[in-house]
Amino acid sequence: MNNELKSIMYPDMTDEEINRMHDELEAIEAQEERLRDEFAKAAITGILAGKWGQLPQYKPEEAFADFAYRVADEMMKRRDRGSPD
Repeated sequence: MNNELKSIMYPDMTDEEINRMHDELEAIEAQEERLRDEFAKAAITGILAGKWGQLPQYKPEEAFADFAYRVADEMMKRRDRGSPD
């Protein structure tokens, strides 16, 4: 971020504070990505443990991985919304 933009967006913050905030945001994003991967691992475990009547039309490993991440993405959305009443 250039100095002019910093002075407009964060006029009362030092460079150190801005850098610390940036680092904290990056850590949160990394944590979210790890959680998504954990959800996908749980989904793929269930998928592979299940009995499939018919394998997908294209490469099963790609189909299962795609499905696992779609499930993980929905789990992340539900997590952000909170638990249903």
